[in-house]
Amino acid sequence: MKVHNVFVIVQEHGVSKHEMLMPCRPSVAPFRPIPPTVACCNAIKTLGQPCLCVLVNGPPITGVDRELAMLLPQKCTANFDPCEMS
Repeated sequence: MKVHNVFVIVQEHGVSKHEMLMPCRPSVAPFRPIPPTVACCNAIKTLGQPCLCVLVNGPPITGVDRELAMLLPQKCTANFDPCEMS
């Protein structure tokens, strides 16, 4: 397991979790975020709360607004509680 920024890269069916979250990047951009796409919501639902919490509570990532990331479960109607910022 390697850590790249705060995205944990673990191969899952030939695709890393980092790659799975890439469709969410425009939805957590600090300037002019767009609503999450179907691909983003599918990634959030597939990866679940633990993966999102790593993003929210890890070190800052350029171009990622943590407050917006915390809203992804709600915007994607995911069936888990949003992460609390530590």
